[in-house]
Amino acid sequence: MENKSTEIKRKKVEWLINHPIETQMEIISHHMEICRLMINSIIEQEVCDYTGERYSHKKPHDNRYSRWGFGIAIPLGQSGEC
Repeated sequence: MENKSTEIKRKKVEWLINHPIETQMEIISHHMEICRLMINSIIEQEVCDYTGERYSHKKPHDNRYSRWGFGIAIPLGQSGEC
């Protein structure tokens, strides 16, 4: 069994700034993707709390909420054409 280090190695922002711009952009890109995944997870949990599990017939809140939405028609231009 390996002995794992218990030392916490925290880097300051200078550590990132000292890397090439490509590395900085890659790290930021990964950070944004992780944030997007977390936000989607939180929103999905909120939807489940209101509407119940997907494809389930057991609906909380007296079945007042559903996953189905509707779109509002917005005319484009003078005559409503594309």
